Amino acid sequence: MMRIPTLPAAISYTLISYILNQEKRKMVIKRVKSLGSEWIEAESKSGLKLTLSTCGAGVYAIEFKGKRLSLVLKRKSDFKSSPQFFGKTLARVAGRLPVDYSFKGEQLHLTRDEPFDCLHGGRMESLSFKEWTPSVEETADGGRITFTIVSPDGTCGFPGNVKATVTYTLLDSKPEFTLGFHAESDKLTPFS
Repeated sequence: MMRIPTLPAAISYTLISYILNQEKRKMVIKRVKSLGSEWIEAESKSGLKLTLSTCGAGVYAIEFKGKRLSLVLKRKSDFKSSPQFFGKTLARVAGRLPVDYSFKGEQLHLTRDEPFDCLHGGRMESLSFKEWTPSVEETADGGRITFTIVSPDGTCGFPGNVKATVTYTLLDSKPEFTLGFHAESDKLTPFS
């Protein structure tokens, strides 16, 4: 007859408590201010972790159960200072536009940052390198991090005051996140 060892009551209680707390555990969100930006780490119950930055409403890192899945710059200081767009929101416009651009019958004179073009809405003056305002909210199945910014009329030659939001939604039930974009302007303006 095989004897089954029993755990001491304290260890047994700790193990059961840990299991129950894992079941109740919700998304963990940590906010840190560093290098003139706020860095938000959001880890879902499913093990997906995003590190987001207010600089360009960008994704600095994506990890799953401790393993990094994204190619990112090694240091946060590089993310902030690099003229590249790695992980950042491309706005006002994603892509290249000629600096003299006709939009809906209106001639726009955009900021030149490439030999003949305006790249991603004005490179270093674009929304990709600006500080966005974050808000964090718990949802029934995880959490939502929303970044908001207002771009004044005439920024890099674009018409209209634009209010833009970028929303990252993480789920506790499965290791995935969604990304949503929304913008409103008081004038007709290119935005993508």
